[in-house]
Parts: sequence; structure tokens; C-alpha cells
Amino acid sequence: MECYDLKMIKDKYGEKMMHLCRESFPTLLDTKGLLYDLVSSSFACSKFLYDDLERCARINNFINYIYSKYKESHLIECTEKTPQALLASVGYKLYECHTLSELEQFRKYYTHREMLCTFGIKRLQTHHIFFAVKDNALELNRNDFPNPLREDEYSTSVISIQFTKGLNNRISIKSRYNHSVDNPDATFYNNLENIVPGLTRSFEQHYGFNINSYYSDDFYLENYTKARDGRYYRYNAKVNNIYYCIDNNIISNGYPLNFYLEKEKYLLVDYLVIDFENKKIFFHDQNIIDGFIDLVSDISKIDIINNKEEGIKYICITSPESEMYLGVNKYNQIVSYYNDYVDKIGDNFLIHNTTMQEISLPNVTKIGKYFLCFDNELRRIYAPKVKTIGECSLISNHDIEEMELPSLKNQEFIRRRKKVNVNA
Repeated sequence: MECYDLKMIKDKYGEKMMHLCRESFPTLLDTKGLLYDLVSSSFACSKFLYDDLERCARINNFINYIYSKYKESHLIECTEKTPQALLASVGYKLYECHTLSELEQFRKYYTHREMLCTFGIKRLQTHHIFFAVKDNALELNRNDFPNPLREDEYSTSVISIQFTKGLNNRISIKSRYNHSVDNPDATFYNNLENIVPGLTRSFEQHYGFNINSYYSDDFYLENYTKARDGRYYRYNAKVNNIYYCIDNNIISNGYPLNFYLEKEKYLLVDYLVIDFENKKIFFHDQNIIDGFIDLVSDISKIDIINNKEEGIKYICITSPESEMYLGVNKYNQIVSYYNDYVDKIGDNFLIHNTTMQEISLPNVTKIGKYFLCFDNELRRIYAPKVKTIGECSLISNHDIEEMELPSLKNQEFIRRRKKVNVNA
């Protein structure tokens, strides 16, 4: 049976996030809808979330954050007995595996079709692995259990108790049936107290584990902001305390706005709103002063051309006397600009853009002040007729690989911004 939570997480956050959640939150998956609700109420739906967590090495922080939202607590009994003594009182013998050869000894308890993946991967590098085995485990016949249940006699006759290594030791108790039952990695609901009272504290005392520490609700991820709805959003630009996010979301003074969520009508590119229905491009924040907007009046047509090979879509903006192209990446950040009609660029052109990589202005003779002044990704600029460029333009760039500015009077401008060829 397909798990509702994992299906929803895969649909809204992608397959890699689904695999992470299946591995990290088996206990939460026991309650239908719980895990998806915790994730979706903490993070706006995004297929980029997993990759961002991986890139910034924040996966463990994400896991702890989700657990911090889960407010369930268990009654923990205190005892001086060892885990071995406690488990022996309910018919188990406890084994700890330190080496691969020790681990391999437990294969004999599993049928070929129900073999734990623990035997096939390098789990010892990331987990503390124990097996608790009932005295009659080898006497039980798998064929006598045609309708397996996760907590039945066969399932719990051999359990693998595993703790993640690190500051917080998350627990997973694995069924002998493995994936022949639903959610096999949450046997006994991953609560050691359900096996024998006192076992949680005993593992903590005798092995130094940190099983029931409070998980931190501190979370930080580059280019994410937390809105007043409690969710984190990935943003492309922040201007005047307004965050411009992926999927046409805007966060203004902490409040998510729903003005532009109809994607057939609008596209949010950096901090520009493209209105397909009314053929307009405008700023949500009227306080933004940007020379780009002066070049897009009287639009007659807006077309989108997808280039799947490059992973870029090109937005063609046609006016009676001009035509320009914006190249945007998968996040809807502007990475290229082409305009062969305009001859002058005013002040503050795309002043808040930080991702432009290539710009082509074949007929421009003059560029104003603060042109792309915060962008530091530019690799190519083609403007063969430009004679003057205003102050603080391209000021964040020092590694431009190609600068075709043969008519520019200020050659010092080029020298300060062009990439130095160390092999020359």
C-alpha cells in the first residue's frame, strides 16, 4: 500500500526529499498525514529544498527541526539495570555489532526476500547497530505467518535496534519482516519503553546515547526566509524588506502575499512581475527605482521559449520599436539579457539583480550609474558602441571573462573588472 505522506512529499518536494523523510522519520509515518503536515507547515512546497539542504550541509539540521515540531513525549522509566538485563527479562538476548563480520552473523534470521538493507550498505559507518533476539527465533517458521503484522510474534522475535551516530542518536527499530509490513523501521513505534520499561534511560546511561534530548528548533538555510505563517520560503531577491521568492511568492514584512499565484497570468522574475494577461512588466514595490522598467513600455507580445538543453527559458518581450530577451534559470533568476534596439541605458538598471552572467547591448552608446552594481556573476558583456558607463556600474564584478567594449573611453573601468589571466 502506498504511503500517503511519502506520496505527497514526493509530489510536492521531489523524490530525493521523499527518500530522506522515509529514512529519517519512520515513527512519524505511523500516523497518516502527520509527517506531511509537519514538513508542509514548516517549508513552502519546493522541488529545490533537498538540493539546497545538501549543498549547504543542513540535512541534519532539517531533521532536527522537523522533530522539534513533533511535540509527543513518552513516559520514561528510570532504572539502574543494563540493557542486556532488561531485555533478558522479556526473553531477548542483546548483541552489538562493531564489525561487518559480526553483522553478517544475523543474516540467518531473515528470509532472502526480507533481508534488511543494513546488510548491503555501509550502515556501521553511520549507526550504532544492535540485534535483540528471542530464544526461540530460529524455531519460528515464516510460513506459519501468512498475514504478517509488524508487532506479531515472528516480527518481534528478531529486532534490529539502530541509533544514528552524532550528538542526537535517533532510533530505528526494524521488523524481522522488513518491507513485508508497513513502516517496518518503526517497530514498537520506535519507543524502547514499549519493549520493556526503563530501556530508553538504560541505553542512555550505559552507552552514552542522547536519545530523548530536545531537538533544536533553530534553523537557517541560505536564501530562505521564515514568514509569519511559520513556513520557510526560498527567495531570489530582498528589496526594502520584501522577499521575492520562487513560485511567484512574495513575503512583505513577514506576510505571504497571494497576489501573483496564478501562474498562467503572472511570472515573478527576480523582483519583476511579468503580467501575461495585460502585457505589462512592473514592480510590486512602487518604491523601487530601476532603469529596466523604462525599456518595457507598450508591450505588444510576451513569449516564452524553453531551452531544456541549457536549463534556461527565454522571455521574449516585443514592443512596437524594440525587442528584448531575458534568460532566466530554474529559480526564475535573470542570467542573461539581450536588446539590440535600445541606444541608452538609464541609471539603476537591474540594480538588485545578483545573477546576471551574460549581457548583450549591440547599439547602446551610453550606460547610466549603478548598472548591475550588485551582480557578481557576470562573465560576458558585449557593448561595442558604448562610450561612457556611469559610476558604481558593475562594481561588484572583478572576474568578467569577456569584455567587448572597444569604444569605451575609460579603459581603467575594464582593467578593474576583467578577469586576470594568470597563465598569460
